[in-house]
Amino acid sequence: RVPAGGQGELRGVPAGVGGGDIYGAEFAEVQLVDEAQAGSPIGPLNRTGSVWNRYPSDPAPTAPAGQWNRLQVRAVGDRLTVTVNGTKCVDRDVVWDRAAGKIGLQKNRGGSEFRNVRVRPVAGGLPASPGRPGWKDLFPNDRLDGWEELGSTGRWSARDGVVTVTPDDPRRLGMLASKAAYKDFELRFEYRLSGRTPNSGLFLRLPDAPAVVGPESADNIEFQFQHDAP
Repeated sequence: RVPAGGQGELRGVPAGVGGGDIYGAEFAEVQLVDEAQAGSPIGPLNRTGSVWNRYPSDPAPTAPAGQWNRLQVRAVGDRLTVTVNGTKCVDRDVVWDRAAGKIGLQKNRGGSEFRNVRVRPVAGGLPASPGRPGWKDLFPNDRLDGWEELGSTGRWSARDGVVTVTPDDPRRLGMLASKAAYKDFELRFEYRLSGRTPNSGLFLRLPDAPAVVGPESADNIEFQFQHDAP
């Protein structure tokens, strides 16, 4: 869930990333943002559901801030599919620098909440098992011990099945990264953004030692999610 005016991300994060801002070189980011409070028009390469600054979301999904929105991502080989609230907005081959990497939740502006964060492996193009079996809860019993904070930290907590972050400094970026790396998989969760110009997103297949660079990095792939202004 993205707070009104906010933006949030789940990101695939490489191991061994230290302090400083994390913009996401050499990995993929799915963006979560409130377009209504962005302060300026957001183009198709940066709106909700897009591969940030690379591939537009088409069609653009509807994902209002202040409410729970559903995200599902499928990354198998070079193929990436992103679905937001039932709208398939990206379904194409993308250029990856690696076959596997970590997943992380980004801390940026505003408040971000995540719930029902689950992943399951995909082998031979098919899920490990049909239906619900095979899905793994990434925050079982509200535990954060399978994750680590990277970059500028925020106040991360998990309670009653909801993972929440409040930025300590809205000018700095950071994330909560999984300690485990994932290759071919499906990932799904719900998010809600709140606050002023909230900002968050999803990154996938991060390297073990990524460069900490600005958002114009040619190696960065971000998948965008945000609240589009009507």
